[in-house]
Amino acid sequence: MATFMFLILDADVPEKEAAGRGSGIEAMSKYAGELAQAGKMKGGAPLVPAKQARTLGRDRKGKVKVIDGPFTESKEIVSGYFLIEAKDRREAVSLARRCPHLSIGRIEVREVMEI
Repeated sequence: MATFMFLILDADVPEKEAAGRGSGIEAMSKYAGELAQAGKMKGGAPLVPAKQARTLGRDRKGKVKVIDGPFTESKEIVSGYFLIEAKDRREAVSLARRCPHLSIGRIEVREVMEI
């Protein structure tokens, strides 16, 4: 079995608009429950709004800088994640296809590297 992360992606919309998407939480909770019952769920959670994020990076002199929010070039934000177990990428994609978030956003499926 391999571990995969489903990155739940949303358009970077104002928080007021994003608040209207709360009705999808019930559908996402049901989906998470189905993954758990199938023994596929390892973890996951929604994330607080991106404006509460902090991005760290180094400036040209090597000093670490802290920037409010995500990078401004971002057209999408990660609004949550699931960690799941699947036998391979094909199964992971099949599980992601059932996610109700696809009605309003995108899901990036990434295998977690074993180290």
